[in-house]
Amino acid sequence: MCHHMMTPSFAQVSAAMNARSTTGRGMWANTIVGGRCLVPVGSFFESDDRRTVKDPKTGRARRLEHRFTLSGHRIFLLAAVAENGRFSVVTTAPNRSVAGIHNRMSLVLGPGESSVWLGPDFASLADRSGIALNVEAETEADVESGCGTETDSGSASA
Repeated sequence: MCHHMMTPSFAQVSAAMNARSTTGRGMWANTIVGGRCLVPVGSFFESDDRRTVKDPKTGRARRLEHRFTLSGHRIFLLAAVAENGRFSVVTTAPNRSVAGIHNRMSLVLGPGESSVWLGPDFASLADRSGIALNVEAETEADVESGCGTETDSGSASA
């Protein structure tokens, strides 16, 4: 099964680099106060900090990709900030599901947390240890075909 990212033709914003939830400085410093927004997704991807695969097109090593979904939900929300037609997904310290793969993770919002993200108590969402994520790693067949990920590692609880 291949997973490809698509941008709808009506989209008027572009993604920028991730914004750390813990710094409060840099390009998104002022936006964290008044520019918080929500990004609906079916999954998000993280590159493995420890494992690489040989890219069949370039012959070079690249990081293995992992696809994460929110347990029990087809669609879920990521915390983001937006300004001047650009948005950035907010990242935070990884929970157990992501920690063995990458040193940061998207700030995944659980059911009912969108109002917290958009409200004055948004900083309370930095700890994502209670979020249960499913993880799928790329398989060798995916890498060879240039496709996304295929289930091979089951679920991981947060």
